[in-house]
Amino acid sequence: GQPPPQGGGGLVFQGGSQQSPSTPGPLRPGHGDASPGSYNSALNSRVGASPARNDKLNSLYVGSTTVSVGQGQQWKFTKTGQPYLVESTGAVVSAMDPSQEHAGQTDVGMFTSPSELARTYGQQIKQYFNFLNFVMVSNVIFVCIGLISWAPHAASIVSKLNDEGVGPASSLVGIAQLDFFFLSSYQPSNDGNWTAMVALASTFSFITPFLYLACCAYLFKDDHEFQYVGVSSFQQGGIPENSNAIEENKRVTDGEATWRLAVSYAIFAVCVGVPIVIMWAMLFVWLHRFMQDEYDNKLKREFTNMEYLQTLLAALVGLTPTISNSLFELIVDLLAGFEKHKHWDVYRRHRIAKKMIFRIVNIIALFSLRYYADVPWYTCVSSRIGYQVLVFLLLDITFNNIIEVAFPLIMKLVSCCFGGGVGSESDEEAKPEFELTDEYFEVVFRQYIMYMSITVFPMITLLTLVSNVVEYPIDKYRLIYVCRKPRGYMAGGRKTIAFFFFVAAVAGLISFPSGAIWFAPPAGPYLCWPCDKYAKTTAQSGAVCLPSFEEVECADSAGNALPVYQIRDKIEELKSSDAAVRDTADQWFGANSHLFSSKRCGCRPCVNAISCPCSAPVLRNDCGQELSPFTCAASASAIATGQEPAC
Repeated sequence: GQPPPQGGGGLVFQGGSQQSPSTPGPLRPGHGDASPGSYNSALNSRVGASPARNDKLNSLYVGSTTVSVGQGQQWKFTKTGQPYLVESTGAVVSAMDPSQEHAGQTDVGMFTSPSELARTYGQQIKQYFNFLNFVMVSNVIFVCIGLISWAPHAASIVSKLNDEGVGPASSLVGIAQLDFFFLSSYQPSNDGNWTAMVALASTFSFITPFLYLACCAYLFKDDHEFQYVGVSSFQQGGIPENSNAIEENKRVTDGEATWRLAVSYAIFAVCVGVPIVIMWAMLFVWLHRFMQDEYDNKLKREFTNMEYLQTLLAALVGLTPTISNSLFELIVDLLAGFEKHKHWDVYRRHRIAKKMIFRIVNIIALFSLRYYADVPWYTCVSSRIGYQVLVFLLLDITFNNIIEVAFPLIMKLVSCCFGGGVGSESDEEAKPEFELTDEYFEVVFRQYIMYMSITVFPMITLLTLVSNVVEYPIDKYRLIYVCRKPRGYMAGGRKTIAFFFFVAAVAGLISFPSGAIWFAPPAGPYLCWPCDKYAKTTAQSGAVCLPSFEEVECADSAGNALPVYQIRDKIEELKSSDAAVRDTADQWFGANSHLFSSKRCGCRPCVNAISCPCSAPVLRNDCGQELSPFTCAASASAIATGQEPAC
């Protein structure tokens, strides 16, 4: 139980007594020198030997129990900094001989249970599939929460949509029909259900980390099965400090480490900005130029029906962060290596921090740019955001699964065609890692997308559940047939995963414009509903547009009822040639500034300034009577000549 002696290399276990440094027995070909404290180039990892200690303490603290560290076993690290144990022979602990093709030489298969997989791949794999089970069950709860608002909405809106000729039973085919799923078609009578859904979803997202910790301890009982490893002294439990050190970086001075870190994060900032610039160019340069040309030609009605353009655009901007995320997976390891950290735990923290920031910033940028891109040409922004969420999630799932499954198989085929051996140890080494930290991160990232967009697309909960149900067999297939045998423990274990969940909950809450916080006063809500094409409107003459829907209720600063046509009339007064009339209208809008952030689209002056009086230019519903002197033709002409007042 005494501290290890100073100086020299690490020590190995020899019956609990302290021995002088020694070299482990012969290694399998291709694994290089694995002497204590040396660098193993074949495994692309750092080796550190465990210090000697008493038999009773000859173990690694894990949760409330221990991970046994046998005689001669050593800690190594994968290229992403995840720790794993090896025998003195170089064989990975809790894994079969890597020279065998595990798909053909073991009894595991697609229907093997997580407990059986653990016998071949280690307990950490069982814990990962337990994690997927937990996520799927939590997604079922989120689906139930989403149904609180969507089920009554669906029950009432279908008949209304069909009556207006735009429902599932109509002959209209296009992305407008998908508004059935989005907040854009929610009727005012459903506000209470929607508010309850948002409150419950936000609350449950913050409870999820604690539920996961409880399930690990009491349901999965992962405390007793190698749940996590930490970095500390043996007396406190964890990886010994000398094993945690990155030997090749020990000589790096503090000054060199500082400038390397500064340069790395400057490059990182550029990497974050590149996809944002690409999305901005597509939405604010290409799209705006096209839209302005259409308005200059006075083709507003025709343009708004060109849904193929919006579908193409949603796909292109949705693919931008998805492809960027995959490319950044290659860059982040280069940046973390360039920083020359002295310890693996610091290396891991900087690496995962970059991945989190990169993804969250790009997602917020995607939906922020999408929010502002159509102004002032399109008023139903909640529909645009919901549709973009749907397209992005489908593309992200499809693209990532293709990359994870197909790409390694293609590379293996190419290797075989150029003379690579099959079934050899080198073939096993060439396989991609089943990196547990990245696998956990990918799943929690999809949870973040669900958290941030449930407000505008409640049934994204069902789509997320389906994606995780699909993820389960795909990950099992990759584990058995595509990837090399997992080597790393999950550093930090359930605490790190719970932290991932917490970050996802916070980021989902604050992500603009659909995070729940952006629906709250004083600035919010930024998104409004229902869109004008799903709201009944009554003219001063008594003419009614879209009678099947519910009529929105507006109020002035004194709380008095304010018909929509009065807001339109005030907008027309802003265009008057009489300065006194314009000043009066301007003062009226100043006194009723609350209308600009109304949750009802029909009450917002900016929406009325660019909408047809009978709404629904996309749906081609003409009521035949004007609600005010403001008309579609006047709007198109004013915008085309630059006379439209800026809201």
